[in-house]
Amino acid sequence: MPDPAEVEEIAGQILIAFGQGAGAIRVPRVTIRTMRAYFTRFAAKALPRWDKDGTEALERVRLMGRLAAQIAVGRGSLELGGEDFTKAADTVRLVSMTDLCN
Repeated sequence: MPDPAEVEEIAGQILIAFGQGAGAIRVPRVTIRTMRAYFTRFAAKALPRWDKDGTEALERVRLMGRLAAQIAVGRGSLELGGEDFTKAADTVRLVSMTDLCN
């Protein structure tokens, strides 16, 4: 069973990376709840390989942030919604072709 503190640390790194990619767009708390649930599951799965593969994973998460922001702006919104996040995450996961993301 993964150490909850380590999973939380990785989830924190992931959320920061997502924000770096998303930039200045507003992210409501309800969207953060969606992201946190997704990234906490991912962090628990990634924990055994994080020291080796974490940097690459964080680059993919930054890409998710950029894409989610583009999707939101493309629909004329000033804030990133849960569907924007989900679309971006699904796209990056499918395109990444890495074990960690699939």
